[in-house]
Parts: sequence; structure tokens; C-alpha cells
Amino acid sequence: DALVDGFLIGLSYAATPHAGFILSGAAVIEMCVLGMTFTSILRGNLSSIGKVLAIAWAAPVIMLCAGATGAALGSVAVETPPVFIGFIAFAVVCLLFLVTQELLIEAMENQNGEQIWWISLFVFIGVFIVLFLESMLAMLEAE
Repeated sequence: DALVDGFLIGLSYAATPHAGFILSGAAVIEMCVLGMTFTSILRGNLSSIGKVLAIAWAAPVIMLCAGATGAALGSVAVETPPVFIGFIAFAVVCLLFLVTQELLIEAMENQNGEQIWWISLFVFIGVFIVLFLESMLAMLEAE
């Protein structure tokens, strides 16, 4: 998750710094919550604070390296739009896969055994709405 998030943040920053800052702000909130949860689980299972810190710092370091890689690749690929769009599409699809196949499935399993199929549907509808509005705004600005 940290790898994909970091890569997408770097690509977004290469496209426009504004988008990179928005995504990095959202990732800060996400990683803060995940980090506290993960660290508390580690603290309960490991006796050495050094091991806990080393493992807990792995995700932010991975995200930082992936962000730098995404920004470097994005700044080169932005000159070739099909390649840049391919990178963005790959990162977004990976992120959607992680959300729908990992997080939402786990959330659905924790609902007293009930399968809530429409949660995944709302994720894809939300993404469609954002992409549709973005393309409509681009068309209006072009006129």
C-alpha cells in the first residue's frame, strides 16, 4: 500500500504540484491512522522497542522512495503523454485493487458475516464521477 501510494503521489506531483500535495495530505492522514494501529499491534507482539521502530518505519521509508521514483519517472514520462497516462492508470488501478480486494473485503467480512456487495460499487461509482467531472471541466476550459 505504501509503495503504490508513494508512486502515485510522485506521479501526481510530476503532473501538477497541486495534485501531489493533495494526495500527500490524504496519505498523511491514512498513514497516521495505519501507523498507530500497526505500531500498537507490533508493540504487543515484540519485546524490543528497536524492532518495533525498525518495522514501523519501513512503510514511510518505502513510501518516500516510491514517491521519489514516481516523481522521477513522471517528470521524464510527462513529455510522452501515452506513457505518462499508462503510469497513472497503472497506479490508480493498483490502488483500487488494494482498496477493493483487501480493505473492503476485510471490512465486509467484519459485518457479522453479511456480504455488503454495494460498498465496492460505490467506490467505482465515486471514481467514475471524479473522472467524468474532470473530463467535463477540461472540455469547458478548452472552449
